[in-house]
Amino acid sequence: LKVASLSAAQPDREVEKLGPAVSAAFDADGKPTKAAEGWARGNGITVDQAERLSTDKGEWLVYRAQVKGESSQSLLPGMIATALGKLPIPKLMRWGASDVQFVRPVHTVTLLLGDELLPATILGIESGRTIRGHRFMGEP
Repeated sequence: LKVASLSAAQPDREVEKLGPAVSAAFDADGKPTKAAEGWARGNGITVDQAERLSTDKGEWLVYRAQVKGESSQSLLPGMIATALGKLPIPKLMRWGASDVQFVRPVHTVTLLLGDELLPATILGIESGRTIRGHRFMGEP
């Protein structure tokens, strides 16, 4: 598979996670409830660090963060493994002592991003720069 014009990384994005309503987030004394503390802990913040969002349905706690996009280099091996695992292959085979299954035995994997070799294990094979042709029809 060859992909032209692949971005070097995902774009950065803003994530917004809506929390409990302010009326349910604080008790009568103004202290955070277990619901608010659990929501904040799940987002890696304290209740004090949460922002407030006013809507026509009331006021809510909200957590906003800038998430840096991951590099294509780190994403590609997982994407390839997922795509290969979802291929509609009616009968898979195993070869050698490996538990890896695919339609045919895989002997080499080359995974390049530009000229850079991406280290990965695809179908039980470490990626490398060497590609071997067909064992009968290819060059030795």
